[in-house]
Amino acid sequence: MARSLNSACFVLGPHRSGTTILCKALAAFGEFVYLTAADIIATHQGADRKGSTLSELVDRGETRVIDDVRLSGDLPEEYGFLLPRRRLSEESAPKLVAIYRDLAAAKGPGKPGLLRNPWDLSRTALIHRLFPKARFVFVMREPVATINSQLQAMRTLFATPSQYHAMLDPRYARLTRRKVLFALYRFVISRGRMVDRILKGFVASTDTLIRDLPHLPPEQWMVVRYEDLLSQPAKELTRLYEFLDLSVEEIPNLASEIRPSGRALDPHVEARIPKILERTRKFRERFGY
Repeated sequence: MARSLNSACFVLGPHRSGTTILCKALAAFGEFVYLTAADIIATHQGADRKGSTLSELVDRGETRVIDDVRLSGDLPEEYGFLLPRRRLSEESAPKLVAIYRDLAAAKGPGKPGLLRNPWDLSRTALIHRLFPKARFVFVMREPVATINSQLQAMRTLFATPSQYHAMLDPRYARLTRRKVLFALYRFVISRGRMVDRILKGFVASTDTLIRDLPHLPPEQWMVVRYEDLLSQPAKELTRLYEFLDLSVEEIPNLASEIRPSGRALDPHVEARIPKILERTRKFRERFGY
């Protein structure tokens, strides 16, 4: 089983840290097999309906709602949407291997897999044990900005049901059909204490990663900071491509597509900045924030 994803590249980071931008840059190179939005939706809906509703959203020029990323059938998405509890485990690993084996057969025999799933940031040690030759790219972002973006994304998804996310995530789709429960989620997310819950999850996952990093072979992982990717895209993409033994010829074109998108700081997040900075001290020291 391990050989099937041993040459893969796992892109991991906290939610809203920039893993989508980075995966789009790698996917554009054409040397990876990766899971797309259309692949996930086809799995959930059935092959006979593949991409039909998604195509309508794409034709209307819609975005993911939680950000300005435009929808497309080949948009790299998270493999967690196809796994129980959205996370990789010993039990679900064979399913993930089978998914990528089928993708490779259909899209690019012999090409390595490109896998993204923020929910698995704290499971790096497990991934390394399952696929000992796989490489890792960890995407990090300043914690206040990350937590603010996570909060606003959650509030956006529960302000009005998102058709796109309902197609991706059956769990979310079920919530949209239960109006009272959906409204309850909206209320809970609107409270300031939601920031505390997000912070707790951020600290738990990043502390686990920091603990596990020394046990990974140094030649098999690298860190890309979101801020560096935005301010020096050509330099960071060059470093990334060289790490993955890819040609750097297309980097100028890819770099020109990377643009920052700012969001105002939520008052609940702003009020907790001292707490966030204190709780994320280990993270900030390790990754230079």
